[in-house]
Amino acid sequence: MDLSIAGVGTRLGGRWVVDGVDATPPPGALTGLLGPNGAGKTTLLRLIAGLLDPEAGAVLLDDVPVHTVPRRERARRVALLEQESSSTVPLTVREVVALGRIPYRTLWGADADEAAVDRALAAADAAHLADRAWSALSGGERQRVHIARALAQEPDLLLLDEPTNHLDVSAQLSLLAFVRDLGRTTVAALHDLNLAAAYCTHVLVLAEGRLVAAGDPRDVLTADLVRAATLAVVVALALTGNASMAVLYAGALVMSVATVFFDVAHQSYVPGLVGLAHIGEGNAKLQATQSVAGVAGPALGGALLRVVLAPVLLAVNAVTYLVSALALSRIRKAEELPPREHRRPLKEEIAEGLRFVVRQPLLRRIVACTAIGNLFGAAAGAVTVIFALRELGLDEAAYGTVLSASAVGGLLGAVASDRLVRWFGEGRVIPLSALAFAPGAALTPLAAVLPFPPQATLIAGGVLFYLAVVVYNVAQVSFRQRVCPPPLLGRMNASVRFIVWGTTPIGGLLGGWLGHTFGATTTLWVGAAGAVVAALPVLFSPLLRMRELPGAPAPE
Repeated sequence: MDLSIAGVGTRLGGRWVVDGVDATPPPGALTGLLGPNGAGKTTLLRLIAGLLDPEAGAVLLDDVPVHTVPRRERARRVALLEQESSSTVPLTVREVVALGRIPYRTLWGADADEAAVDRALAAADAAHLADRAWSALSGGERQRVHIARALAQEPDLLLLDEPTNHLDVSAQLSLLAFVRDLGRTTVAALHDLNLAAAYCTHVLVLAEGRLVAAGDPRDVLTADLVRAATLAVVVALALTGNASMAVLYAGALVMSVATVFFDVAHQSYVPGLVGLAHIGEGNAKLQATQSVAGVAGPALGGALLRVVLAPVLLAVNAVTYLVSALALSRIRKAEELPPREHRRPLKEEIAEGLRFVVRQPLLRRIVACTAIGNLFGAAAGAVTVIFALRELGLDEAAYGTVLSASAVGGLLGAVASDRLVRWFGEGRVIPLSALAFAPGAALTPLAAVLPFPPQATLIAGGVLFYLAVVVYNVAQVSFRQRVCPPPLLGRMNASVRFIVWGTTPIGGLLGGWLGHTFGATTTLWVGAAGAVVAALPVLFSPLLRMRELPGAPAPE
Protein backbone atom coordinates (compact mmCIF):
# COMPACT_ATOMS: atom_id res chain seq x y z
CA MET A 1 0.00 0.00 0.00
CA ASP A 2 1.18 3.51 -0.83
CA LEU A 3 0.60 5.96 2.02
CA SER A 4 0.95 9.69 1.45
CA ILE A 5 0.46 12.40 4.08
CA ALA A 6 -0.09 15.65 2.19
CA GLY A 7 -0.04 18.84 4.28
CA VAL A 8 -2.36 17.32 6.83
CA GLY A 9 -3.43 19.29 9.88
CA THR A 10 -6.15 19.44 12.50
CA ARG A 11 -7.04 21.41 15.62
CA LEU A 12 -8.16 20.27 19.04
CA GLY A 13 -9.48 22.85 21.46
CA GLY A 14 -8.67 25.61 19.00
CA ARG A 15 -4.97 24.66 18.83
CA TRP A 16 -3.24 23.04 15.88
CA VAL A 17 -2.02 19.71 17.26
CA VAL A 18 -0.98 18.50 13.81
CA ASP A 19 0.10 21.28 11.49
CA GLY A 20 1.02 20.90 7.83
CA VAL A 21 2.65 17.47 7.99
CA ASP A 22 3.99 16.21 4.64
CA ALA A 23 5.43 12.70 4.57
CA THR A 24 5.56 9.56 2.45
CA PRO A 25 6.39 6.48 4.53
CA PRO A 26 7.99 3.83 2.31
CA PRO A 27 5.60 1.02 1.35
CA GLY A 28 6.12 -2.38 2.93
CA ALA A 29 8.45 -1.00 5.62
CA LEU A 30 8.37 0.02 9.28
CA THR A 31 8.29 3.79 9.84
CA GLY A 32 8.95 5.13 13.34
CA LEU A 33 6.96 8.16 14.51
CA LEU A 34 9.05 9.99 17.12
CA GLY A 35 8.62 13.02 19.33
CA PRO A 36 8.03 14.06 22.94
CA ASN A 37 4.69 13.71 24.67
CA GLY A 38 2.22 16.18 23.20
CA ALA A 39 4.02 16.35 19.86
CA GLY A 40 0.93 15.11 17.98
CA LYS A 41 1.90 11.48 17.33
CA THR A 42 -1.39 9.91 18.45
CA THR A 43 -3.47 12.52 16.62
CA LEU A 44 -1.52 11.94 13.41
CA LEU A 45 -2.08 8.19 13.68
CA ARG A 46 -5.83 8.78 14.11
CA LEU A 47 -5.80 11.05 11.06
CA ILE A 48 -4.02 8.36 9.03
CA ALA A 49 -6.58 5.78 10.22
CA GLY A 50 -9.46 8.00 9.13
CA LEU A 51 -10.84 8.34 12.67
CA LEU A 52 -10.38 12.10 12.47
CA ASP A 53 -11.13 14.28 9.45
CA PRO A 54 -8.28 16.68 8.63
CA GLU A 55 -8.99 20.40 8.59
CA ALA A 56 -6.15 20.86 6.12
CA GLY A 57 -4.51 18.56 3.60
CA ALA A 58 -5.31 14.89 3.17
CA VAL A 59 -4.13 11.38 3.96
CA LEU A 60 -4.03 9.28 0.79
CA LEU A 61 -4.17 5.49 0.59
CA ASP A 62 -3.15 4.51 -2.93
CA ASP A 63 -3.99 8.09 -3.99
CA VAL A 64 -7.49 7.96 -2.43
CA PRO A 65 -8.31 10.25 0.56
CA VAL A 66 -8.70 7.90 3.53
CA HIS A 67 -11.75 9.69 4.95
CA THR A 68 -13.64 8.99 1.70
CA VAL A 69 -13.01 5.24 1.85
CA PRO A 70 -16.11 3.32 3.06
CA ARG A 71 -15.78 2.28 6.70
CA ARG A 72 -15.94 -1.45 6.06
CA GLU A 73 -13.25 -1.31 3.39
CA ARG A 74 -11.15 1.01 5.53
CA ALA A 75 -11.44 -1.40 8.49
CA ARG A 76 -10.09 -4.17 6.26
CA ARG A 77 -7.21 -2.13 4.92
CA VAL A 78 -6.12 -0.21 8.06
CA ALA A 79 -5.56 -1.55 11.58
CA LEU A 80 -4.88 0.84 14.47
CA LEU A 81 -3.50 -0.34 17.80
CA GLU A 82 -4.12 2.47 20.28
CA GLN A 83 -2.34 3.08 23.56
CA GLU A 84 -5.29 2.45 25.86
CA SER A 85 -7.77 -0.30 25.18
CA SER A 86 -9.68 -2.04 27.95
CA SER A 87 -12.92 -3.91 28.36
CA THR A 88 -15.02 -5.11 31.28
CA VAL A 89 -16.84 -7.64 29.10
CA PRO A 90 -15.80 -11.20 30.06
CA LEU A 91 -13.99 -12.34 26.92
CA THR A 92 -11.35 -14.92 26.21
CA VAL A 93 -8.18 -14.01 24.35
CA ARG A 94 -9.42 -15.83 21.25
CA GLU A 95 -12.65 -13.81 21.32
CA VAL A 96 -10.70 -10.54 21.63
CA VAL A 97 -8.52 -11.43 18.64
CA ALA A 98 -11.60 -12.48 16.68
CA LEU A 99 -12.88 -8.89 16.98
CA GLY A 100 -10.34 -8.08 14.28
CA ARG A 101 -12.39 -10.19 11.86
CA ILE A 102 -15.57 -8.09 12.18
CA PRO A 103 -14.97 -6.24 8.86
CA TYR A 104 -14.95 -9.63 7.10
CA ARG A 105 -17.95 -11.22 8.81
CA THR A 106 -20.44 -12.99 6.55
CA LEU A 107 -22.89 -15.79 7.10
CA TRP A 108 -20.41 -18.31 5.68
CA GLY A 109 -17.01 -17.02 6.77
CA ALA A 110 -16.57 -18.72 10.15
CA ASP A 111 -13.88 -21.17 9.01
CA ALA A 112 -11.83 -18.43 7.33
CA ASP A 113 -12.14 -16.28 10.44
CA GLU A 114 -10.95 -19.09 12.70
CA ALA A 115 -7.94 -19.70 10.48
CA ALA A 116 -7.07 -15.98 10.45
CA VAL A 117 -7.34 -15.81 14.26
CA ASP A 118 -5.05 -18.83 14.61
CA ARG A 119 -2.47 -17.24 12.29
CA ALA A 120 -2.60 -13.94 14.17
CA LEU A 121 -2.21 -15.60 17.59
CA ALA A 122 0.74 -17.61 16.35
CA ALA A 123 2.38 -14.60 14.71
CA ALA A 124 2.10 -12.56 17.92
CA ASP A 125 3.43 -15.49 19.99
CA ALA A 126 0.15 -15.51 21.90
CA ALA A 127 -1.31 -18.89 20.88
CA HIS A 128 -0.72 -20.26 24.39
CA LEU A 129 -3.00 -17.54 25.76
CA ALA A 130 -5.96 -18.33 23.48
CA ASP A 131 -8.24 -19.80 26.13
CA ARG A 132 -7.27 -17.47 28.98
CA ALA A 133 -9.58 -14.75 30.24
CA TRP A 134 -8.69 -11.33 28.89
CA SER A 135 -9.11 -9.75 32.33
CA ALA A 136 -6.52 -12.12 33.84
CA LEU A 137 -3.67 -11.06 31.52
CA SER A 138 -0.71 -8.95 32.49
CA GLY A 139 -0.02 -5.65 30.71
CA GLY A 140 2.60 -7.22 28.46
CA GLU A 141 0.35 -10.15 27.58
CA ARG A 142 -2.51 -7.78 26.71
CA GLN A 143 -0.20 -5.88 24.38
CA ARG A 144 0.59 -9.07 22.49
CA VAL A 145 -3.09 -9.87 22.19
CA HIS A 146 -3.77 -6.37 20.82
CA ILE A 147 -1.08 -6.97 18.20
CA ALA A 148 -2.75 -10.28 17.33
CA ARG A 149 -6.15 -8.57 17.00
CA ALA A 150 -4.67 -5.98 14.61
CA LEU A 151 -3.02 -8.74 12.57
CA ALA A 152 -6.31 -10.64 12.40
CA GLN A 153 -7.66 -7.76 10.32
CA GLU A 154 -5.05 -8.71 7.70
CA PRO A 155 -4.51 -5.00 6.95
CA ASP A 156 -2.38 -3.44 4.27
CA LEU A 157 -1.52 -0.59 6.67
CA LEU A 158 -0.68 -1.21 10.32
CA LEU A 159 -0.69 1.72 12.77
CA LEU A 160 0.79 1.14 16.23
CA ASP A 161 0.63 3.70 19.05
CA GLU A 162 3.36 2.89 21.58
CA PRO A 163 3.30 -0.87 20.80
CA THR A 164 6.17 -1.64 23.19
CA ASN A 165 4.34 -0.34 26.27
CA HIS A 166 4.31 -2.85 29.16
CA LEU A 167 6.76 -5.16 27.38
CA ASP A 168 10.13 -6.18 28.79
CA VAL A 169 13.24 -5.50 26.72
CA SER A 170 13.36 -8.95 25.16
CA ALA A 171 9.69 -8.76 24.19
CA GLN A 172 10.17 -5.27 22.70
CA LEU A 173 12.98 -6.50 20.49
CA SER A 174 11.12 -9.57 19.27
CA LEU A 175 7.92 -7.61 18.65
CA LEU A 176 9.55 -4.91 16.54
CA ALA A 177 11.61 -7.48 14.64
CA PHE A 178 8.38 -9.31 13.89
CA VAL A 179 6.56 -6.13 12.77
CA ARG A 180 9.52 -5.10 10.60
CA ASP A 181 9.53 -8.47 8.86
CA LEU A 182 5.79 -8.46 8.12
CA GLY A 183 6.32 -6.70 4.82
CA ARG A 184 3.33 -4.44 5.51
CA THR A 185 3.38 -0.66 5.47
CA THR A 186 3.60 0.12 9.19
CA VAL A 187 3.76 3.36 11.16
CA ALA A 188 4.61 2.98 14.85
CA ALA A 189 4.77 5.73 17.46
CA LEU A 190 7.86 5.06 19.59
CA HIS A 191 9.73 6.76 22.41
CA ASP A 192 12.89 4.67 22.37
CA LEU A 193 15.36 6.04 19.82
CA ASN A 194 17.52 2.94 20.06
CA LEU A 195 14.59 0.77 18.97
CA ALA A 196 13.78 3.18 16.15
CA ALA A 197 17.39 3.16 14.93
CA ALA A 198 17.59 -0.63 15.10
CA TYR A 199 14.28 -1.63 13.50
CA CYS A 200 12.83 1.27 11.49
CA THR A 201 13.58 1.82 7.82
CA HIS A 202 12.26 5.37 7.98
CA VAL A 203 11.53 7.81 10.82
CA LEU A 204 9.33 10.90 11.18
CA VAL A 205 10.06 13.34 14.01
CA LEU A 206 7.29 15.61 15.31
CA ALA A 207 7.51 18.66 17.58
CA GLU A 208 4.52 20.83 18.46
CA GLY A 209 2.54 19.15 15.70
CA ARG A 210 5.06 19.94 12.98
CA LEU A 211 7.32 17.55 11.11
CA VAL A 212 10.89 18.60 11.96
CA ALA A 213 12.81 15.70 10.37
CA ALA A 214 12.18 12.69 8.15
CA GLY A 215 14.31 10.05 6.51
CA ASP A 216 16.71 7.22 7.21
CA PRO A 217 17.30 6.83 10.98
CA ARG A 218 21.06 7.11 10.42
CA ASP A 219 20.55 10.58 8.95
CA VAL A 220 17.70 11.79 11.16
CA LEU A 221 18.53 10.56 14.67
CA THR A 222 20.99 13.32 15.51
CA ALA A 223 22.44 14.26 18.86
CA ASP A 224 19.77 16.96 19.28
CA LEU A 225 16.94 14.47 18.82
CA VAL A 226 18.58 12.02 21.22
CA ARG A 227 18.80 14.77 23.84
CA ALA A 228 15.22 15.88 23.24
CA ALA A 229 13.92 12.32 23.52
CA THR A 230 15.94 11.71 26.68
CA LEU A 231 14.47 14.78 28.36
CA ALA A 232 10.99 13.78 27.18
CA VAL A 233 11.36 10.38 28.85
CA VAL A 234 12.57 11.99 32.09
CA VAL A 235 9.64 14.43 32.03
CA ALA A 236 7.14 11.65 31.37
CA LEU A 237 8.50 9.59 34.27
CA ALA A 238 8.49 12.63 36.57
CA LEU A 239 4.92 13.62 35.76
CA THR A 240 3.71 10.05 36.34
CA GLY A 241 5.53 9.76 39.66
CA ASN A 242 8.10 7.23 38.41
CA ALA A 243 11.21 9.41 38.44
CA SER A 244 14.19 8.49 40.58
CA MET A 245 17.85 9.36 40.98
CA ALA A 246 18.68 6.33 38.83
CA VAL A 247 16.55 7.82 36.03
CA LEU A 248 18.32 11.17 36.37
CA TYR A 249 21.75 9.51 36.33
CA ALA A 250 20.85 7.50 33.24
CA GLY A 251 19.40 10.58 31.52
CA ALA A 252 22.49 12.63 32.33
CA LEU A 253 24.71 9.89 30.93
CA VAL A 254 22.79 9.72 27.64
CA MET A 255 22.71 13.53 27.38
CA SER A 256 26.45 13.72 27.99
CA VAL A 257 27.27 11.09 25.37
CA ALA A 258 25.06 12.84 22.81
CA THR A 259 26.66 16.19 23.66
CA VAL A 260 30.15 14.78 23.10
CA PHE A 261 29.11 13.55 19.64
CA PHE A 262 27.49 16.90 18.86
CA ASP A 263 30.47 18.99 19.98
CA VAL A 264 33.04 16.86 18.17
CA ALA A 265 30.95 16.87 15.00
CA HIS A 266 30.28 20.61 15.09
CA GLN A 267 33.95 21.52 15.62
CA SER A 268 34.90 19.22 12.75
CA TYR A 269 32.15 20.44 10.41
CA VAL A 270 32.51 24.22 10.81
CA PRO A 271 35.81 24.56 8.87
CA GLY A 272 34.29 23.02 5.76
CA LEU A 273 31.14 25.09 6.18
CA VAL A 274 32.67 28.57 6.53
CA GLY A 275 36.13 28.03 4.98
CA LEU A 276 39.51 28.21 6.72
CA ALA A 277 39.90 31.90 5.92
CA HIS A 278 36.84 32.71 8.06
CA ILE A 279 37.21 30.10 10.78
CA GLY A 280 38.05 32.62 13.52
CA GLU A 281 35.05 34.76 12.68
CA GLY A 282 32.82 31.70 12.54
CA ASN A 283 33.93 30.44 15.94
CA ALA A 284 33.50 33.90 17.45
CA LYS A 285 29.90 34.06 16.23
CA LEU A 286 29.18 30.60 17.57
CA GLN A 287 30.62 31.61 20.94
CA ALA A 288 28.49 34.76 20.85
CA THR A 289 25.28 32.81 20.42
CA GLN A 290 26.34 30.41 23.17
CA SER A 291 27.04 33.36 25.46
CA VAL A 292 23.65 34.92 24.75
CA ALA A 293 22.05 31.65 25.80
CA GLY A 294 24.24 31.67 28.89
CA VAL A 295 23.06 35.17 29.77
CA ALA A 296 19.36 34.47 29.36
CA GLY A 297 19.15 30.83 30.43
CA PRO A 298 19.98 30.81 34.15
CA ALA A 299 17.97 33.93 34.96
CA LEU A 300 14.98 32.74 32.94
CA GLY A 301 15.18 29.27 34.47
CA GLY A 302 15.41 30.65 38.00
CA ALA A 303 12.41 32.90 37.42
CA LEU A 304 10.29 30.21 35.80
CA LEU A 305 11.10 27.70 38.53
CA ARG A 306 9.19 29.92 40.94
CA VAL A 307 5.95 29.51 38.98
CA VAL A 308 6.18 26.18 37.11
CA LEU A 309 7.26 22.65 37.98
CA ALA A 310 10.78 21.47 37.20
CA PRO A 311 9.51 18.81 34.72
CA VAL A 312 7.81 21.57 32.74
CA LEU A 313 11.14 23.39 32.42
CA LEU A 314 12.76 20.19 31.22
CA ALA A 315 9.98 19.82 28.64
CA VAL A 316 10.72 23.33 27.37
CA ASN A 317 14.39 22.38 27.14
CA ALA A 318 13.46 19.30 25.10
CA VAL A 319 11.62 21.55 22.64
CA THR A 320 14.71 23.75 22.26
CA TYR A 321 16.70 20.72 21.13
CA LEU A 322 14.02 20.01 18.52
CA VAL A 323 14.28 23.62 17.33
CA SER A 324 18.05 23.13 17.07
CA ALA A 325 17.54 19.96 15.03
CA LEU A 326 15.18 21.84 12.71
CA ALA A 327 17.70 24.67 12.26
CA LEU A 328 20.52 22.24 11.47
CA SER A 329 18.34 20.38 8.99
CA ARG A 330 18.11 23.58 6.95
CA ILE A 331 21.87 23.64 6.26
CA ARG A 332 22.13 22.87 2.57
CA LYS A 333 25.86 22.19 2.29
CA ALA A 334 26.35 18.59 1.21
CA GLU A 335 28.85 16.48 3.10
CA GLU A 336 30.56 13.54 1.43
CA LEU A 337 31.26 10.52 3.58
CA PRO A 338 34.40 8.50 2.87
CA PRO A 339 33.74 5.26 0.98
CA ARG A 340 33.04 2.40 3.36
CA GLU A 341 35.85 0.34 1.86
CA HIS A 342 38.36 3.05 2.84
CA ARG A 343 37.39 2.97 6.50
CA ARG A 344 39.79 1.37 8.93
CA PRO A 345 39.20 -0.32 12.28
CA LEU A 346 38.09 2.11 14.98
CA LYS A 347 41.12 1.31 17.12
CA GLU A 348 43.48 2.44 14.37
CA GLU A 349 41.59 5.68 13.77
CA ILE A 350 41.52 6.54 17.48
CA ALA A 351 45.27 5.93 17.68
CA GLU A 352 45.88 8.18 14.66
CA GLY A 353 43.95 11.05 16.25
CA LEU A 354 45.81 10.70 19.55
CA ARG A 355 49.18 10.59 17.75
CA PHE A 356 48.44 13.83 15.94
CA VAL A 357 47.53 15.61 19.18
CA VAL A 358 50.55 14.33 21.09
CA ARG A 359 53.09 14.96 18.32
CA GLN A 360 52.02 18.50 17.39
CA PRO A 361 54.06 20.56 19.88
CA LEU A 362 51.85 23.64 20.10
CA LEU A 363 48.65 21.62 20.18
CA ARG A 364 50.12 19.42 22.92
CA ARG A 365 50.69 22.48 25.12
CA ILE A 366 47.22 23.87 24.45
CA VAL A 367 45.64 20.55 25.37
CA ALA A 368 47.67 20.44 28.60
CA CYS A 369 46.52 23.96 29.48
CA THR A 370 42.87 23.15 28.83
CA ALA A 371 42.98 19.82 30.67
CA ILE A 372 44.58 21.32 33.79
CA GLY A 373 42.18 24.26 33.68
CA ASN A 374 39.19 21.92 33.49
CA LEU A 375 40.54 19.81 36.35
CA PHE A 376 40.80 22.72 38.77
CA GLY A 377 37.75 24.46 37.34
CA ALA A 378 35.64 21.39 38.08
CA ALA A 379 37.09 21.20 41.59
CA ALA A 380 36.06 24.81 42.25
CA GLY A 381 32.72 24.33 40.51
CA ALA A 382 31.83 21.48 42.87
CA VAL A 383 31.60 23.90 45.80
CA THR A 384 30.77 27.24 44.16
CA VAL A 385 27.01 26.95 44.63
CA ILE A 386 27.45 25.91 48.28
CA PHE A 387 29.82 28.84 48.83
CA ALA A 388 27.41 31.34 47.27
CA LEU A 389 24.25 30.09 48.99
CA ARG A 390 25.58 29.13 52.41
CA GLU A 391 28.64 31.26 53.07
CA LEU A 392 27.66 34.39 51.15
CA GLY A 393 23.95 34.05 51.95
CA LEU A 394 22.64 34.53 48.42
CA ASP A 395 19.27 33.06 47.48
CA GLU A 396 18.56 31.04 44.35
CA ALA A 397 17.29 34.04 42.34
CA ALA A 398 20.33 36.16 43.26
CA TYR A 399 22.71 33.38 42.28
CA GLY A 400 20.85 32.91 39.00
CA THR A 401 21.40 36.61 38.35
CA VAL A 402 25.13 36.16 39.06
CA LEU A 403 25.34 33.37 36.50
CA SER A 404 23.49 35.34 33.84
CA ALA A 405 25.46 38.52 34.43
CA SER A 406 28.73 36.58 34.43
CA ALA A 407 27.88 35.06 31.06
CA VAL A 408 27.98 38.59 29.63
CA GLY A 409 31.74 38.17 29.80
CA GLY A 410 31.47 35.37 27.28
CA LEU A 411 29.49 37.60 24.96
CA LEU A 412 32.08 40.36 25.31
CA GLY A 413 34.86 37.86 24.64
CA ALA A 414 33.17 36.61 21.49
CA VAL A 415 32.70 40.16 20.22
CA ALA A 416 36.23 41.25 21.15
CA SER A 417 38.17 38.12 20.17
CA ASP A 418 38.77 39.13 16.56
CA ARG A 419 40.03 42.58 17.62
CA LEU A 420 42.25 41.13 20.35
CA VAL A 421 43.79 38.74 17.83
CA ARG A 422 44.60 41.70 15.56
CA TRP A 423 46.14 43.62 18.46
CA PHE A 424 48.21 40.88 20.11
CA GLY A 425 48.49 38.25 17.40
CA GLU A 426 46.75 34.89 17.22
CA GLY A 427 49.65 33.12 18.93
CA ARG A 428 50.10 35.53 21.86
CA VAL A 429 46.41 35.83 22.62
CA ILE A 430 46.28 32.17 23.73
CA PRO A 431 48.75 32.44 26.69
CA LEU A 432 47.56 35.96 27.58
CA SER A 433 43.93 34.90 27.81
CA ALA A 434 44.93 31.77 29.75
CA LEU A 435 46.79 33.97 32.23
CA ALA A 436 43.55 35.88 32.87
CA PHE A 437 41.80 32.74 34.13
CA ALA A 438 43.36 33.09 37.59
CA PRO A 439 42.22 36.65 38.54
CA GLY A 440 38.67 35.81 37.49
CA ALA A 441 38.70 32.62 39.53
CA ALA A 442 40.26 34.35 42.56
CA LEU A 443 37.46 36.91 42.81
CA THR A 444 35.02 34.16 43.84
CA PRO A 445 36.60 33.40 47.27
CA LEU A 446 37.51 37.09 47.60
CA ALA A 447 33.79 37.90 47.57
CA ALA A 448 33.69 36.79 51.21
CA VAL A 449 36.30 39.34 52.36
CA LEU A 450 36.33 42.31 49.97
CA PRO A 451 34.41 45.43 51.10
CA PHE A 452 31.97 45.19 48.18
CA PRO A 453 28.60 43.48 47.82
CA PRO A 454 29.36 39.75 47.34
CA GLN A 455 27.03 39.56 44.36
CA ALA A 456 28.93 42.33 42.57
CA THR A 457 32.30 40.68 43.24
CA LEU A 458 31.06 37.34 41.95
CA ILE A 459 29.76 39.01 38.80
CA ALA A 460 33.06 40.85 38.23
CA GLY A 461 35.00 37.62 38.59
CA GLY A 462 32.59 35.74 36.37
CA VAL A 463 32.71 38.37 33.62
CA LEU A 464 36.53 38.38 33.60
CA PHE A 465 36.74 34.59 33.71
CA TYR A 466 34.23 33.95 30.92
CA LEU A 467 35.70 36.72 28.75
CA ALA A 468 39.13 35.09 29.03
CA VAL A 469 37.76 31.58 28.43
CA VAL A 470 35.89 32.58 25.28
CA VAL A 471 38.83 34.50 23.80
CA TYR A 472 41.06 31.51 24.58
CA ASN A 473 38.61 29.02 23.07
CA VAL A 474 38.04 31.00 19.88
CA ALA A 475 41.79 31.26 19.31
CA GLN A 476 42.78 27.71 20.20
CA VAL A 477 39.84 25.99 18.49
CA SER A 478 40.48 27.99 15.32
CA PHE A 479 44.14 26.97 15.45
CA ARG A 480 43.23 23.30 15.91
CA GLN A 481 40.85 23.42 12.97
CA ARG A 482 43.42 25.02 10.68
CA VAL A 483 46.47 22.99 11.63
CA CYS A 484 44.75 19.62 11.30
CA PRO A 485 44.28 17.94 7.90
CA PRO A 486 40.53 17.89 7.11
CA PRO A 487 40.21 14.06 6.97
CA LEU A 488 41.65 13.91 10.49
CA LEU A 489 39.49 16.63 12.08
CA GLY A 490 36.94 14.32 13.68
CA ARG A 491 39.54 12.05 15.23
CA MET A 492 41.67 14.99 16.38
CA ASN A 493 38.71 16.78 18.00
CA ALA A 494 37.52 13.56 19.64
CA SER A 495 40.99 12.96 21.06
CA VAL A 496 41.25 16.51 22.38
CA ARG A 497 37.77 16.27 23.91
CA PHE A 498 38.64 12.95 25.55
CA ILE A 499 41.73 14.43 27.19
CA VAL A 500 40.47 17.87 28.20
CA TRP A 501 37.05 16.76 29.44
CA GLY A 502 38.38 13.55 30.93
CA THR A 503 39.86 15.60 33.77
CA THR A 504 36.49 17.14 34.65
CA PRO A 505 34.98 14.23 36.63
CA ILE A 506 38.30 13.81 38.45
CA GLY A 507 38.22 17.50 39.34
CA GLY A 508 34.63 17.21 40.55
CA LEU A 509 35.57 14.34 42.89
CA LEU A 510 38.64 16.25 44.04
CA GLY A 511 36.56 19.35 44.74
CA GLY A 512 34.01 17.35 46.71
CA TRP A 513 36.74 15.81 48.88
CA LEU A 514 38.51 19.16 49.41
CA GLY A 515 35.23 20.88 50.25
CA HIS A 516 34.28 18.21 52.77
CA THR A 517 37.75 18.16 54.35
CA PHE A 518 38.87 21.80 54.24
CA GLY A 519 35.77 23.81 53.38
CA ALA A 520 34.42 25.59 50.32
CA THR A 521 36.62 28.69 50.61
CA THR A 522 39.87 26.70 50.68
CA THR A 523 38.71 24.63 47.71
CA LEU A 524 38.02 27.78 45.70
CA TRP A 525 41.55 29.04 46.44
CA VAL A 526 42.93 25.72 45.27
CA GLY A 527 40.93 26.20 42.06
CA ALA A 528 42.36 29.69 41.60
CA ALA A 529 45.90 28.40 42.12
CA GLY A 530 45.19 25.65 39.62
CA ALA A 531 44.21 28.28 37.07
CA VAL A 532 47.72 29.71 37.37
CA VAL A 533 49.22 26.24 36.89
CA ALA A 534 46.99 25.70 33.83
CA ALA A 535 48.45 28.76 32.11
CA LEU A 536 52.06 27.61 32.46
CA PRO A 537 52.21 25.17 29.48
CA VAL A 538 51.21 27.93 27.03
CA LEU A 539 52.88 30.79 28.89
CA PHE A 540 56.30 29.11 28.72
CA SER A 541 56.04 28.16 25.07
CA PRO A 542 56.76 29.60 21.63
CA LEU A 543 53.16 30.84 21.53
CA LEU A 544 54.05 33.96 23.51
CA ARG A 545 56.49 35.00 20.76
CA MET A 546 54.27 34.08 17.80
CA ARG A 547 52.03 36.57 16.10
CA GLU A 548 50.79 34.07 13.50
CA LEU A 549 50.18 30.40 14.07
CA PRO A 550 51.04 27.54 11.71
CA GLY A 551 48.28 26.67 9.36
CA ALA A 552 46.87 30.19 9.28
CA PRO A 553 45.47 31.14 5.87
CA ALA A 554 47.40 33.59 3.72
CA PRO A 555 46.01 37.14 3.76
CA GLU A 556 43.51 37.79 0.99
